[in-house]
Amino acid sequence: MKIPDLFFIICGHIFLVIGVAGIFLPVLPGTIFLLLSAACYFQGSKKFYNWLLNHKFLGKYVKPYREGRGIPLKLKIFSLLILWIGIGISIWLFKKNILTLIILFIILTISTIYLLKQKTF
Repeated sequence: MKIPDLFFIICGHIFLVIGVAGIFLPVLPGTIFLLLSAACYFQGSKKFYNWLLNHKFLGKYVKPYREGRGIPLKLKIFSLLILWIGIGISIWLFKKNILTLIILFIILTISTIYLLKQKTF
């Protein structure tokens, strides 16, 4: 195995872990990191790339996007709902820290715009 391949595989694993965490943590955009993981696996290991695309749970986040079909409507609605609830709770908890509020608002705005701009099927 070549060093560049190993580098892409390691990055793919790191992005995969962050992406899986992002599925459950509303502040972290999971799909983006899963797509980064797929891109790294594509460069470093076709075995891991195919595994990710065909994974029973994770494949539904990556495969349609990579095929240019976009995001399923249910997933888009669920993602927006979890995003707004999670960040809303965070804003309520950190209401006295203005810097945190600004960062949360920026994350909420960028994530919402990103999700709304994606194709829906």
